[in-house]
Amino acid sequence: MKKILALLLVSIMILGCISACDDTTPESNTESTTGPASDSESNTESNTESNIVSNITKEQWQSAIATQSFENVTISYTFENDQQLLSNIVKITENGIFRQITVTINDSSQTMQVFFTGEEAIHQKNLFLGIFQALLAEKDNFVWNSEEKSYTVGKEVSTRIDLNTEDAYSIEKISEGIVKFSENGKLEYFSCVLNEIIYKTDGTLLQDTSGDVVWTFSDYGTTVITDDEKKYESSSTTENPDASDTSGNR
Repeated sequence: MKKILALLLVSIMILGCISACDDTTPESNTESTTGPASDSESNTESNTESNIVSNITKEQWQSAIATQSFENVTISYTFENDQQLLSNIVKITENGIFRQITVTINDSSQTMQVFFTGEEAIHQKNLFLGIFQALLAEKDNFVWNSEEKSYTVGKEVSTRIDLNTEDAYSIEKISEGIVKFSENGKLEYFSCVLNEIIYKTDGTLLQDTSGDVVWTFSDYGTTVITDDEKKYESSSTTENPDASDTSGNR
């Protein structure tokens, strides 16, 4: 487990994995701001060939990335550069969160599985959702690309993530962003080139990392954590008999 932890200490984007082994906890100081939908924006139009929608309103965009939209979903996430490949599967349900993390460096791979319940499941959900929610917070940063049948980032987007136990923060910058929504208005796909720069609060540079990142979202409303997956329950899961709601809604 310690070896896996050492491999995971390469990116803030994977600190949600680290907290499966450690108490290191990043918190985002950014919030998604919901603006009123513009009257000039057209209604949702479905592309029958790809089931991807175009011209969604700001209100529909914000609804798709809101925390309550991820109460039951499976999210696959990869982070890749010349040094490493991180593959992460996250199952979010009302009973808890299951995470499977595989780290590949050169030809060596290691996999860790953890099942979280109670308050720790809520923390894991907010931690994992927080970064891509912050990066997608403003619809105006993305424009519809009819050729690609997707929304693409029209300018560099960045957000700051505070690490409350590390006396540090990161700046997350994305380019080449691609966002797709299904015809029922659910977030389906988000990819980008991520540049992540970590500083101590005194301004000292700690790390500068870049990689290709992909999130895919599936099984909305039908995600199930199996009994076998529940066997990997985290030994550090907080026991709280009153924490019956693990959906992420406080």
